[in-house]
Amino acid sequence: MSDRQSAENSLWQFAVSFYSRPQVAQLCLQLQSEQGLAVNRVLFCLWLAQQKQGVVAELFNDKALQHWHYERLLPLRALRYSVREEYQQDSRLEAVYAQLKQAELACEKAELQMLYDLATANDLCPALSLPGDDLARANLEVYLETVQGHWSEWLQRLLDLSTETED
Repeated sequence: MSDRQSAENSLWQFAVSFYSRPQVAQLCLQLQSEQGLAVNRVLFCLWLAQQKQGVVAELFNDKALQHWHYERLLPLRALRYSVREEYQQDSRLEAVYAQLKQAELACEKAELQMLYDLATANDLCPALSLPGDDLARANLEVYLETVQGHWSEWLQRLLDLSTETED
């Protein structure tokens, strides 16, 4: 993604800002590790609600998006995790681990750009006039349906954090 695309992508800006808030990273990682949820898709649902948009389930089944997530991002993450375990025993692997972490972040950023492009290029994210927290929950429930996921206290807490105003 070019710097220009990054600057224009309000989803990326939201993701970076929201993820850096207290408790958010921890909750996102719990949702990822304990429930197998894709953090980018969760953040996407919350961002859409801020844009007063809903989401249609077929967006999450986009072939290019699925390919990127399952064939590129997840294998890279698995490799980083395995190197992390080795790095904890062998500090010579520090640079390798750091580069894998950067590569994974670049993949996450590319996936967010794909989600942003899907949201802005078609009618899979219709404008809706629900209150923000109801819309965010509805968006998250659409995503959960696509992965046979379930509502959890972690997801509720993340939803609550997304609708709180920053100090």
